[in-house]
Amino acid sequence: MFNGARLGRGCQLRINALVRLRTVLPPGTLVPIGWIAVGDPPLIAPRERHEDIWAVQRELNFPGYVWGLP
Repeated sequence: MFNGARLGRGCQLRINALVRLRTVLPPGTLVPIGWIAVGDPPLIAPRERHEDIWAVQRELNFPGYVWGLP
């Protein structure tokens, strides 16, 4: 789990699942083995969907949110 992520009650993160920066998972959400959750509402996708994941992640501004960098 990354900074600012929020998980609702009963969420399940399977082995090697990632919940990216500022992602919000509704109650009962499952992130399968090795998959990535990103955004609010979340996109939950396998790593092979890198371009889709990056399209959401880029807007969440990791350097600015975590380190205060422009």
